[in-house]
Amino acid sequence: SIRPWQHVLDAIFGYIKLGYKISQNPSRYSGAWNFGPNTNLVYSVNEVVSKLLEYWGEENWKISTSDLSHHEANMLQVESTKASVELGWKPIWNMDKMLEMTVAWYKNYTNSDVYDHCIKQIKLYEDKL
Repeated sequence: SIRPWQHVLDAIFGYIKLGYKISQNPSRYSGAWNFGPNTNLVYSVNEVVSKLLEYWGEENWKISTSDLSHHEANMLQVESTKASVELGWKPIWNMDKMLEMTVAWYKNYTNSDVYDHCIKQIKLYEDKL
């Protein structure tokens, strides 16, 4: 299955930009908005799991078919053209960086001050803006 993968900071940055624009011009920027990954960069669940395991340091996994009895769409995408055109928003981190940062967060959030760890990742994100 193909899913719209992105880092939470990409979506949060979109909402921050939208909030600012709404404060400047509420009637123009009120309404529905999507903040999703670039639609030309799609990855399957298998690809994402394989990459996550690379970053985590594990390489063995297998797909269990015991839970595949429910219907699930093969492809899901989020249409973010409106955010791109009207807000100038776009995702900052590519798939590799997003997965690297996600694994780093999960590996460290119980071993260090989670607030400090989050601030470090936010600063890395800001450096790419």
